[in-house]
Amino acid sequence: MKAIAVLAAAVGLTVAPHVIATVGIAAPPSAPVLASSIKTVRIGSSVPSTTEDGTIQFTAKEAVTWSLSPGSKGSIDPNTGVYTAPAAITAKNASGGCQNSPNDSIFNTRIDKAPVHANSAAWIAMMKNSGINYEEGWGLSRYGNSTPRIKLATKYTPQYNGIYPVPEWPELHKEGGNFAVGYGGGGGDHHITEVNLSNCQYADIYNYAPGRNNTGTATSAVSYSGLSNALPSGGTDAAGMYLQPLTLRLAELENGEINHALRFSMSNNYIVPSFVWPATANAYPYSKNGMPYGTRLRLKSPVLKVSNYSPMAQILLRQLMQYGIILADGGGYVSISTDEDLHEDPAAASALKEVTKAVNAVGGMGAFEVVDESGLQSHSRSAAVKINHATVTPDDYVEVIATPKSGRKPMTSRVALQGVGVGVPDPSITVSAGATVPFVAWTSGTTKNDKVAWKTNPSLGTMTSSGSFTAPAAVKPASTKVIAYSVENPSATQTITVHILPVASDGSIRVSDNKGPAYSYAYPGSTYGPDSHNMTWWPEPGFTSGGYNYCDRGGAGGGLFDGWCTFAGNDVTHNFLLSNGNYRVDLYVGLPRLPVTRPASWNVGAQGQWTHIAFNPVAASNGGTQPITLSLPAQVTDNKLSFTISNAIVNTDHSLPPILSGFAIIPDSSPPHVAIADGSGNSTVSNVLSNSRMQFSAVGWMMPHPVIWSILPQIGTISPTGLYTAPSTPQTATLTVTAKSTTDPTKTASMKIQLSRGSLKVRATGNQLPRSMTEQFRVDLNGRDYSNVTWSATVGNIDPKTGLYTAPETLTANTRATITATSNDDGSLVGSYQLNVLKDVAPIRINCGDEWRPMKDANGNVWSTDWGADGGATYHGSPFIMTGSELDGQPLTAKSPMSSIYGSSRHSSYTPNNRFNYNFRLPNGSYEVTLLFGNWGFKSHPALFNVTANGHVVISRYNPDSVGLNVASSKTFTVNVTNKSLTLKFAGIGENISEVNGIQILPQ
Repeated sequence: MKAIAVLAAAVGLTVAPHVIATVGIAAPPSAPVLASSIKTVRIGSSVPSTTEDGTIQFTAKEAVTWSLSPGSKGSIDPNTGVYTAPAAITAKNASGGCQNSPNDSIFNTRIDKAPVHANSAAWIAMMKNSGINYEEGWGLSRYGNSTPRIKLATKYTPQYNGIYPVPEWPELHKEGGNFAVGYGGGGGDHHITEVNLSNCQYADIYNYAPGRNNTGTATSAVSYSGLSNALPSGGTDAAGMYLQPLTLRLAELENGEINHALRFSMSNNYIVPSFVWPATANAYPYSKNGMPYGTRLRLKSPVLKVSNYSPMAQILLRQLMQYGIILADGGGYVSISTDEDLHEDPAAASALKEVTKAVNAVGGMGAFEVVDESGLQSHSRSAAVKINHATVTPDDYVEVIATPKSGRKPMTSRVALQGVGVGVPDPSITVSAGATVPFVAWTSGTTKNDKVAWKTNPSLGTMTSSGSFTAPAAVKPASTKVIAYSVENPSATQTITVHILPVASDGSIRVSDNKGPAYSYAYPGSTYGPDSHNMTWWPEPGFTSGGYNYCDRGGAGGGLFDGWCTFAGNDVTHNFLLSNGNYRVDLYVGLPRLPVTRPASWNVGAQGQWTHIAFNPVAASNGGTQPITLSLPAQVTDNKLSFTISNAIVNTDHSLPPILSGFAIIPDSSPPHVAIADGSGNSTVSNVLSNSRMQFSAVGWMMPHPVIWSILPQIGTISPTGLYTAPSTPQTATLTVTAKSTTDPTKTASMKIQLSRGSLKVRATGNQLPRSMTEQFRVDLNGRDYSNVTWSATVGNIDPKTGLYTAPETLTANTRATITATSNDDGSLVGSYQLNVLKDVAPIRINCGDEWRPMKDANGNVWSTDWGADGGATYHGSPFIMTGSELDGQPLTAKSPMSSIYGSSRHSSYTPNNRFNYNFRLPNGSYEVTLLFGNWGFKSHPALFNVTANGHVVISRYNPDSVGLNVASSKTFTVNVTNKSLTLKFAGIGENISEVNGIQILPQ
């Protein structure tokens, strides 16, 4: 086993601030204040809000009599117009301890008795084969009045440009990874949803990218009050609705009820370019017969017997039946939005899988029906539900009526009631057995007493009135619920699931992500052991900042290392509460062989500081064949310990995500010292190649981390962050790299650098070239550009200085040419490349949009992964069941190899970038080109485009969807190449997109 000495400079991070997430049980960034509810409002001028037991003075321009509509909460003086709210109001829909929408909002109103929509049968029939799933989100960022403000400019919502707070990590929770920046960074969307705990003001930001001088840009953004029913004019989802009121959170499952609708996305194949209340926008989907954004569905109540399922699954099923789901966005699948914290609790994660399986077994979307909400609308710009509907009545509504004594028509005004909310930093936490630890909570909407009280259920351990919890001794994992409740309104509660892990004989906590016999796919980890040291490893208790992605066997090393789990997103954080002291956190990674060809670079750290920077787990594991142990120091002074693995390569989906086989938290008594290691995990000798770089990291064990770096002799350079850059010319040498503590210069650590010359690698765009064509060869010295070489070729001609190769004009047979590059710095350093020079042109077949693996059609022809493109974007999903015909005329079936073609595509963005090209270098001559098209599931705009070949229009105003849903089509034309190149340009017309699924080019 390769042991990794701990590492890391406290400086040199590429993100700000230079810290990582700390444990989630902490005080909020800004303490909420007691609400004030005394205000004066003129009837009809605005919609006021008030807290429980608060008062509002209503006034009118003329003499009136004041009253409330039947069923309204609270009371009003008929003569003075003073409204008094109920003595107790509990928020139905809260997040972060704040009410995120009034109780009488359409989002929080039961619709199980609402009428069925007239188009329900037709719409459900269209998508009856679609299954549902719960899609993990990104978490709620909390901020206060001291959080830095950013002047934000957006692309699609300029009406909401302005000042937005953007919290720094650990308070920041961003979709796709906390360190991913802008659209596509980290491979996809990047939403931020945040709340100010001081005033319950929320904000949604989509694809934020920081600028200079407290500025930034985003695709879209919107800010709103959680106490208002006002609807936005556009937002960060396609339907123009707020995100938090429609997102499922772990706290709701812990508390035992979900009292609101959930948002969902589905294929644009089923969405028309319009919207209905409460949606306020659409993103121009292209279906002609589908449902509009804002459509609400509910699970038919007879299809499943709720009592047959686990307690948390019952809560989820009741939500689907009573509150339903609202169409909010386009996507490839039917996905219901959830918070990232659902994966902190194994029972919650398991319940999501249980409900998904149960609903899909009875028909998926075919088990739903569409609700007609048109009669519930009170106003197109308000989410408040009309109060006189025949079958649906909102909760906690207030309508004030001013009846003029002159006999004129009465005037009305709604009042939004602010319920009391209770918030906690984390609804699930792991505590070591026997430890005494503090819990924190806060309230919103209180007017007299903002304190919280505590209790446990079931009774396990002890809890004081101040929130100090002592976990019981345990020989196996146990759990309990710690409940914080408002002293002012005890019905307002927040539940924390506490996972208690046993402490081993050496004082350690040991956790397994190994896929063992007790493994359940709904959640990673299983009990492992006892091991060779008689230690038992307990199942994974939970994590934040990313759900698990996949778990399997096949890791290196056997035993604990034989199983592993990967984590979705770019970051994963584990949080613990335990006794104060010094600890060593050992992370165990048994890499599977499958993903080791991916680029890999992790930042790893504990207690707010990176300890491993740009760590390469593939190199450290010798290509995935050896297990890895990473050791991190952790000084715990406030009972909180956390550690994080962050994928440092955030611009590609192909990089290796965080992977764990298990981890241990072990008491550590080592004296203060500095340790260093390189990015491959070596701590004694680092093998570095000329013309390359190596990241060294240092960490102070039980002392501050900052160090000063140096190397002797001065061959190459080392930066203040520990990045060593070797000389660009090939050479050999032995060096010493040293890290000296800036706090205590007597504390140093050193290791050797063994510098070697390495090897040359010749590069080209492909290993075959048709006659008469040219190819630009390049050479790398140890993975980085190197140009001081002389070129030669056995066949054809090559410029000895530039490496530009020209194949012979004619050939009688295919010929192999050897291209050689010889270093001018070291003549013994030689690199070569074998090039197949073809007498004829090989067919070109491309599976557009597929970046993973080639495929074969029924005739054995290989369709390569996507190449040759300039611009556009790619989509890759599951093969679609298409109708139509293969290229050989045979009918397409579900098992046809060509089905893979229609599961991926290259497509353009919307205006103004609605075009892309494919460029091919070909000998002059005639070619038959066939383009393949089919419907795919992630279009944001309809398709209508022109295709040109070398400047000539070959396809005009084509819409692949015009042939029918899930029907394949193709277009064939002939191109005469005269300048040794073929350029296919796909250009959308207006705001329509362009697209293609496959390209075949055959010489004539």
